[in-house]
Amino acid sequence: MKFIGTFAIHVFSLKEVEVKNLFSFLLGTVLCVIAVGCTDEDSPVAPEQVDDNIVLNGRQNEVEELVVPQFEKLVDMALNPGRELEFNVATESDSYTRVCVLYDTSGTGYPHPVIEVDGDRMHMVLERKLLLVPVVRYYDDRGNRIIINGEEYEHGLGVAAAKRAQDGFFDPLSWFSGDVIKFVVVALGAWIGFKLGALVLSVLAAIAYAALLVGIFIGAVNVLPDVLKWLADLFGVADWDISAIQSYAVDMGQKLTLILSDIIQ
Repeated sequence: MKFIGTFAIHVFSLKEVEVKNLFSFLLGTVLCVIAVGCTDEDSPVAPEQVDDNIVLNGRQNEVEELVVPQFEKLVDMALNPGRELEFNVATESDSYTRVCVLYDTSGTGYPHPVIEVDGDRMHMVLERKLLLVPVVRYYDDRGNRIIINGEEYEHGLGVAAAKRAQDGFFDPLSWFSGDVIKFVVVALGAWIGFKLGALVLSVLAAIAYAALLVGIFIGAVNVLPDVLKWLADLFGVADWDISAIQSYAVDMGQKLTLILSDIIQ
């Protein structure tokens, strides 16, 4: 697979207000929304567990018990592409969808996350446009951009975080924010087909985005420091090592529980 236009200049064509409206509309179409993730008593009877992989039925307690511990595995996965997180996710039709998060280096040279759903794969890549502005883009296995609402879908890393970077105040954890993860929810939801509940969709989007940040940092400090030096400088991680990235991954997992309600509002 070859990504056309990696690190190329491209003007962001999807206005922020349009994305926000699209996110609200698409989440509104999900039938098993917040009720699925409130309490076990209110949740519908879940299908029988299919195997020993991580099973998500859309319950709130699963986030802390099953999802947060997976964040610490991301660094090892990025350093050893081929390893994966596999989820069996309950759908509206009382069946399970297999969702995997793994890393690939083809087309980018650094580990970027791939979300695989029932055999179809979507690549999540951080590229740059204009004057080194980072932008997240999505590709299929053939290198074609993911189209949403008639546009090649892409988004930035958050206005507040970008402003902090411009002001010279680097807080890498601020990049893992609910406002950015909402954009990932739109991409992931469109890719999967919105047959999952809002809670599960948000959790999977958060893991994918955390995987993107971990992969970028691994690339910046361990794989291609020259190519990604601009990003290491932007995030303030030029002096990081693998142990620092490991701590960062764990911190993102802990932060997920704090921002999840904001993501699914």
